[in-house]
Amino acid sequence: MQLDVNGSGPIDNMTINSLTVHKVTQDSPAAKAGLEPGDQIIEIAGFKVEGGNSETLMSAINKPTGEKLPLIVKRLDGTRHVITIVISSRDQ
Repeated sequence: MQLDVNGSGPIDNMTINSLTVHKVTQDSPAAKAGLEPGDQIIEIAGFKVEGGNSETLMSAINKPTGEKLPLIVKRLDGTRHVITIVISSRDQ
């Protein structure tokens, strides 16, 4: 999965304005969960993306293999969906 990050400040503590899915790799955990290019990620594991910082975001997504990561996304048509990604090994 590739994301487009819009934010300001130093990369290690950037204030995030938006996080949008750019590309979803076939058969990836993101694809299996139903993420689509253009989805705007609103919330990750209970943390709001807009106004959050990159350090908090990284701690929210740094989960062990097999753990579930809940997301709230807004689709291009404006609808919101809860999507759960199962974390896979980073070397897959």
